[in-house]
Amino acid sequence: MVEKTKVKILAISGSGRKANTYYTVQQALRAAEEFDFVESTEFISLAKLNLRACIGCMRCFAWAAPADEPWECRASHDDSAMLNQKLCEYDGLILGFPVYSLGVNALTRIFNEKYSAFTGLQWGVGAAKVRVKVRGYICVGGAISPSLQWALHSMLSSTLLGKGYPAGIPLPMLDDTNPLRGSFGAEVTTGMGKNVYSKDAYTMKQSRVHPAPISERNEKTIRAVGRAVAIGTYLAVAGDKLIEELGIKIPSGPMWKKYNIKPRPGSIMEKRAKESVIELVAPSTPEYEEYTKKEIEGR
Repeated sequence: MVEKTKVKILAISGSGRKANTYYTVQQALRAAEEFDFVESTEFISLAKLNLRACIGCMRCFAWAAPADEPWECRASHDDSAMLNQKLCEYDGLILGFPVYSLGVNALTRIFNEKYSAFTGLQWGVGAAKVRVKVRGYICVGGAISPSLQWALHSMLSSTLLGKGYPAGIPLPMLDDTNPLRGSFGAEVTTGMGKNVYSKDAYTMKQSRVHPAPISERNEKTIRAVGRAVAIGTYLAVAGDKLIEELGIKIPSGPMWKKYNIKPRPGSIMEKRAKESVIELVAPSTPEYEEYTKKEIEGR
């Protein structure tokens, strides 16, 4: 019998400022903490960390990373290793980010790109480590615009690469009823605030328009995201425990078992090949050409 499940929630502000995004994420986290099954929470601001842009060296992927070593960014040696370790320790994630230049801001992009070691495309140390994690998003912009939905959609797309499950549309409750604003997460606007760049421009209290329908929806939706992450995380963790208890085998891991990328000596991929877990296929061989042909015809 599955014991009563407890979950841990991590909340991250992807903004470089201590302003609207910073405080919306904290508000969502407080809503998640209302449930007694949330055992512990933690809040992190990316602005306080040393994060360097991903250069696409692919060292974190299995064909370059040394076997059986903890994950780290070997190109920059920044704080992304610490962040990724926390993402493994916590069960659910609330991530907030502002819209810059009609898209996700650079700091959040760096975080998300350094998260690629957990995708389902490889057999590395991070593969399947975050498969059951639930993620909820809060996107903050100045006004209602397609850029909010575009930024949220881009983050949702990256989640579907094996980095967990999106919490989806914010979950309404009796004290935070519809209408809410959000398609893939909370779509928060600050344009109605007395000062759109202040730390609480998204709130109903600071609205320059009364009654304040949009800013009221902001706060309701933010709380709804926090609750949706908490509930979704609980269901995911409890369900995973039940599946394990019942002995049900769920397919997991990378999408392919044949690779045409030559691994570095001593890498995880080389080790997996020696263990016959995967097969390395040379791009110049007839076998590779036949394999590629079958893949194309099978689609």
